[in-house]
Amino acid sequence: MGAEVGATTSTFPYSENMRSYLHATGRGPVANAADEAAANGFLSADAGAEYDELIEIVSRSIHGPLTPESVRARTPPERPLHP
Repeated sequence: MGAEVGATTSTFPYSENMRSYLHATGRGPVANAADEAAANGFLSADAGAEYDELIEIVSRSIHGPLTPESVRARTPPERPLHP
């Protein structure tokens, strides 16, 4: 998303929504590692952090990012869909 507005770097805070997304896309171990890192004070802004510009995203896309691991092989039907 940052590239669309000309940013060279983008940061997104780790949240419950991100945790749910990781689990839903089969990346539970990544979510668990992120939970542990967050519990130890990582994955959040440093105290006193300053940014040149803060862009708040207010709308959400229905279509999420396409990642190869999120594409699952579809099992063909046992019988044709159209006779």
